[in-house]
Amino acid sequence: MSNGWAIVTGGARRLGKSIALELASAGYDLIIHYNSSHAEAEATCAEIQALGREAWAYSADLRDVAAIEAMFAAIETRCGTLAVLVNSAADFPRTPVGSVRIEEWDSLMAINQRAPFFCAQAAATLMAEHGVIVNIADVGGEVPWPSFVPYGMTKAAIIMMTRGLALALAPKIRVGAVGPGVALLPDGWHEDSNALNKIPLKRLGVPEDIAKAVRFIVEAPYFTGETIFVDGGRRWA
Repeated sequence: MSNGWAIVTGGARRLGKSIALELASAGYDLIIHYNSSHAEAEATCAEIQALGREAWAYSADLRDVAAIEAMFAAIETRCGTLAVLVNSAADFPRTPVGSVRIEEWDSLMAINQRAPFFCAQAAATLMAEHGVIVNIADVGGEVPWPSFVPYGMTKAAIIMMTRGLALALAPKIRVGAVGPGVALLPDGWHEDSNALNKIPLKRLGVPEDIAKAVRFIVEAPYFTGETIFVDGGRRWA
């Protein structure tokens, strides 16, 4: 028996894929949103189907609000209702102050900040009682990183958006957020031993750590409006 349909934006690969597989294990059927990772999205759907759940992939550029609206219209047509939205899609560019171009700024704000809000707004119209929205924030939304100031701004906005949506959508829909620490290094990066030494638990996180926190929020009926930071204690070190 299915617990309903869940959509994970950026669900084809990396952290989004881990979240999608965790939700499938929890009994949800999945919509895997992707932008250009078609092969990875289909492979993720196949893994979900192997777990006995339904899955289908949908491509959309979330920088385009019209594309977001079209995606949720397609979900309504195919699925009817939606149980869970996980806003996972995001960019993480290094943007040292003094070198930021307006094109980079607009693109980052569109995918990291504007898209999650419009996805949440559209998803809420498809949710019955007990719908859940989970936003992927970041430790960088609270801890300033000099080379990633615009990125940190977008994640700080996600934390505040989570609080505001939790109030606006209660009691029908719960809204929470997960703030990862170093859980999955960007493509092309190598493990930073200095960063590792600053983590009290003395290990980097793995995507499954974040996915389990997402599942907790989805399954915790009295949880709303809060952000869970999953960083091995790094914020306090």
